[in-house]
Amino acid sequence: MNKSRCIDILLSEYKKGVSRSDCMSKYVDEWQISTRTFDRYWKEVKEKFEQEKKIIRQAELKERIKLGKERAHLEIMSKNEVLETLTKLGKGEAWKVGNEIIAPTANERINAIREISKLQGYYEPEEVEVKGGLDLEINASKVVKDILKKLND
Repeated sequence: MNKSRCIDILLSEYKKGVSRSDCMSKYVDEWQISTRTFDRYWKEVKEKFEQEKKIIRQAELKERIKLGKERAHLEIMSKNEVLETLTKLGKGEAWKVGNEIIAPTANERINAIREISKLQGYYEPEEVEVKGGLDLEINASKVVKDILKKLND
C-alpha cells in the first residue's frame, strides 16, 4: 500500500479518536511496515490534522467577522435616517410608545436642530475670496441662530 493511502486511512482513524497504539497494532502487520515508518506516518497524520483544524478555525473566524460586520451594519443608522429622526424631533412631531404619546420638549427640539446643523455643516466657516487676495471666513452660525430664534418664537 502506498504512503499517501496509508496516511489517509490513519487520518480518518485519528479523527475518530483511535489511539496510536491501536492503529499501530492493527496496521503495522497488515501493511508490512516497520514501527519507525509507522511513527513517521503518524507524525504526518498529526501535522495534517492540525493544518486542517487551523484552516477550519480561520474559516470560522472569517465567517464570525463577516457576520459581526453585517450585524453592526444593520444596527447603525444611515446618515439620512439620523437626519430624518432629528428632523422629526426638531419639528416637534410626537410619537406613540405603548399607550403614551411622547412629544419632544423645546430644549430637545433645539438640540435636534443643532445636531442637524452640525451634520449638514452649517457651523463650518466658508471661505470667500475678495479682490486683493485676502481670504475671509464667514461663520454660518448666524443662519443657525436665526433658525433657532424662529423656532422659539
